[in-house]
Amino acid sequence: MRRIVPASLATVALAAGLFGIGTGTAQAATASCTTSTLDVGVIVPATGSYSTDCLLGQGNQSRAVEVLQNTLSVCYGQNITSDGVFGPATKSALITVQRQIGVSADGVYGPNTRNHMQFIKGSINVGDSPCRIY
Repeated sequence: MRRIVPASLATVALAAGLFGIGTGTAQAATASCTTSTLDVGVIVPATGSYSTDCLLGQGNQSRAVEVLQNTLSVCYGQNITSDGVFGPATKSALITVQRQIGVSADGVYGPNTRNHMQFIKGSINVGDSPCRIY
Protein backbone atom coordinates (compact mmCIF):
# COMPACT_ATOMS: atom_id res chain seq x y z
CA MET A 1 0.00 0.00 0.00
CA ARG A 2 2.84 2.43 0.75
CA ARG A 3 4.19 2.04 -2.78
CA ILE A 4 0.84 2.82 -4.40
CA VAL A 5 0.29 6.14 -2.59
CA PRO A 6 3.66 7.71 -3.52
CA ALA A 7 3.34 6.40 -7.07
CA SER A 8 -0.16 7.87 -7.32
CA LEU A 9 1.06 11.21 -5.99
CA ALA A 10 3.95 11.17 -8.46
CA THR A 11 1.52 10.45 -11.30
CA VAL A 12 -0.72 13.36 -10.27
CA ALA A 13 2.29 15.69 -9.97
CA LEU A 14 3.58 14.61 -13.38
CA ALA A 15 0.15 15.10 -14.98
CA ALA A 16 -0.17 18.55 -13.42
CA GLY A 17 3.17 19.54 -14.90
CA LEU A 18 2.35 18.14 -18.32
CA PHE A 19 -1.03 19.82 -18.53
CA GLY A 20 -0.02 23.12 -16.91
CA ILE A 21 -2.24 22.71 -13.86
CA GLY A 22 -0.95 25.03 -11.19
CA THR A 23 1.99 26.12 -13.33
CA GLY A 24 0.57 29.27 -14.94
CA THR A 25 3.02 32.06 -15.63
CA ALA A 26 2.66 35.59 -14.36
CA GLN A 27 2.29 36.74 -17.97
CA ALA A 28 -0.69 34.48 -18.52
CA ALA A 29 -2.48 36.13 -15.58
CA THR A 30 -1.48 39.70 -16.47
CA ALA A 31 -3.99 41.82 -18.37
CA SER A 32 -3.24 43.70 -21.55
CA CYS A 33 -2.49 47.42 -21.25
CA THR A 34 -5.23 49.47 -22.91
CA THR A 35 -4.85 53.04 -21.63
CA SER A 36 -2.45 55.15 -19.58
CA THR A 37 -2.24 56.60 -16.11
CA LEU A 38 -0.15 59.10 -14.19
CA ASP A 39 1.70 57.04 -11.59
CA VAL A 40 4.50 58.34 -9.38
CA GLY A 41 4.70 61.44 -11.57
CA VAL A 42 5.19 59.67 -14.90
CA ILE A 43 2.78 58.60 -17.64
CA VAL A 44 2.75 54.81 -17.98
CA PRO A 45 0.70 52.19 -19.85
CA ALA A 46 -2.15 50.78 -17.75
CA THR A 47 -5.23 48.60 -17.87
CA GLY A 48 -8.78 49.95 -18.01
CA SER A 49 -8.81 49.81 -14.20
CA TYR A 50 -5.54 51.83 -14.18
CA SER A 51 -3.31 49.00 -12.99
CA THR A 52 0.22 49.40 -14.31
CA ASP A 53 0.82 45.63 -14.05
CA CYS A 54 -0.04 44.87 -17.64
CA LEU A 55 1.44 43.55 -20.88
CA LEU A 56 1.94 44.88 -24.39
CA GLY A 57 3.23 42.96 -27.37
CA GLN A 58 3.13 42.81 -31.11
CA GLY A 59 -0.46 43.03 -32.37
CA ASN A 60 -1.77 45.25 -29.55
CA GLN A 61 -3.48 48.49 -30.58
CA SER A 62 -4.37 51.03 -27.90
CA ARG A 63 -3.63 54.28 -26.14
CA ALA A 64 -1.16 52.29 -24.00
CA VAL A 65 0.86 51.39 -27.09
CA GLU A 66 0.96 55.06 -28.07
CA VAL A 67 2.26 55.96 -24.59
CA LEU A 68 4.95 53.27 -24.88
CA GLN A 69 5.91 54.49 -28.37
CA ASN A 70 6.15 58.11 -27.13
CA THR A 71 8.34 56.95 -24.26
CA LEU A 72 10.62 54.94 -26.55
CA SER A 73 10.97 57.98 -28.80
CA VAL A 74 11.32 60.79 -26.24
CA CYS A 75 13.21 59.01 -23.45
CA TYR A 76 15.31 56.60 -25.51
CA GLY A 77 15.69 58.27 -28.90
CA GLN A 78 14.06 55.45 -30.86
CA ASN A 79 12.89 56.59 -34.29
CA ILE A 80 9.35 55.16 -34.35
CA THR A 81 5.90 56.51 -35.11
CA SER A 82 3.47 56.94 -32.21
CA ASP A 83 0.42 55.49 -33.92
CA GLY A 84 -0.89 53.20 -31.17
CA VAL A 85 -0.13 50.04 -33.17
CA PHE A 86 2.46 47.65 -31.71
CA GLY A 87 4.09 46.40 -34.88
CA PRO A 88 7.57 45.18 -35.85
CA ALA A 89 9.17 48.64 -35.51
CA THR A 90 7.84 49.06 -31.96
CA LYS A 91 8.99 45.56 -31.04
CA SER A 92 12.46 46.23 -32.44
CA ALA A 93 12.70 49.56 -30.58
CA LEU A 94 11.55 47.92 -27.35
CA ILE A 95 14.14 45.14 -27.71
CA THR A 96 16.86 47.78 -28.17
CA VAL A 97 15.72 49.59 -25.02
CA GLN A 98 15.37 46.35 -23.05
CA ARG A 99 19.01 45.57 -23.87
CA GLN A 100 20.02 49.10 -22.76
CA ILE A 101 18.26 48.80 -19.42
CA GLY A 102 19.44 45.25 -18.74
CA VAL A 103 16.22 43.25 -18.82
CA SER A 104 15.20 40.26 -20.90
CA ALA A 105 15.09 41.51 -24.50
CA ASP A 106 11.96 39.68 -25.62
CA GLY A 107 10.08 42.59 -27.21
CA VAL A 108 7.22 42.30 -24.71
CA TYR A 109 6.45 45.19 -22.36
CA GLY A 110 5.49 44.01 -18.89
CA PRO A 111 6.08 44.78 -15.21
CA ASN A 112 9.80 43.90 -15.26
CA THR A 113 10.50 46.17 -18.22
CA ARG A 114 8.31 48.90 -16.69
CA ASN A 115 10.24 48.76 -13.42
CA HIS A 116 13.51 49.51 -15.22
CA MET A 117 12.37 52.09 -17.78
CA GLN A 118 12.21 55.85 -17.77
CA PHE A 119 8.88 57.42 -18.72
CA ILE A 120 7.69 60.86 -19.73
CA LYS A 121 7.00 63.05 -16.70
CA GLY A 122 3.47 64.27 -16.09
CA SER A 123 4.77 67.81 -15.61
CA ILE A 124 8.06 69.28 -16.77
CA ASN A 125 9.83 72.40 -15.52
CA VAL A 126 11.90 74.45 -17.96
CA GLY A 127 15.36 72.92 -18.26
CA ASP A 128 14.34 69.59 -16.70
CA SER A 129 14.75 66.27 -18.43
CA PRO A 130 11.34 65.19 -19.80
CA CYS A 131 11.87 61.64 -18.51
CA ARG A 132 12.54 59.86 -15.26
CA ILE A 133 12.69 56.28 -14.00
CA TYR A 134 9.44 54.67 -12.92
